[in-house]
Amino acid sequence: MDEEREKKAEEMKEAQGEMKLEEEQEKEEESIESLKNNLEKLKIEKEELYKKFLRAMADIDNLRKRTEKEKREFYNVILSEILLSMLPIMDDFERALSNQSEQNEAFRKGIELIYKNFKDTLSKFGLKPIEAVGTEFNPFYHEAIFKIDSEEVDRPIVIEEFQKGYLLNDKLLRPSLVRVAVPVEKERKENREEEDGKDSGD
Repeated sequence: MDEEREKKAEEMKEAQGEMKLEEEQEKEEESIESLKNNLEKLKIEKEELYKKFLRAMADIDNLRKRTEKEKREFYNVILSEILLSMLPIMDDFERALSNQSEQNEAFRKGIELIYKNFKDTLSKFGLKPIEAVGTEFNPFYHEAIFKIDSEEVDRPIVIEEFQKGYLLNDKLLRPSLVRVAVPVEKERKENREEEDGKDSGD
């Protein structure tokens, strides 16, 4: 009897032990599943945070670029205003130098030196004179205030400059004021030749 009891008790212990083992395995499986879920959530959160970080970095980069562009534009506007206000001084220098009468040589050389220094200083900021006399008329850079018909040209040519034009960093600051020789229209030329022929026949 005692042996049977002991045997049953051992069997119960074994059964209890197996049940405990199963419970522990279930708990471990649940714990592993929970850890997997948490890991998945953390991965998703990490990806979202990384995307937010990339967006923030892109926004900062865009802001930096926009700020630099605005600074450059502001600088160019201020520089344009300053140089534009100095161009009449350049005009005065050029007029003084072109008028040689009543100027002694030493005074003229002094004016030339001041003019050269002034011009060199402005050129360091990107100021460049526009080529005019002898070049083809360009409405982007030249403003024609006089036009004359000419049989000697086959396209509009600048023949005189009244006020020098300037570029600032290759952008127009002030157009050149010029006189332009334009080709005589073929029809008008033929009419003129006919009239000349009639006059000589009379």
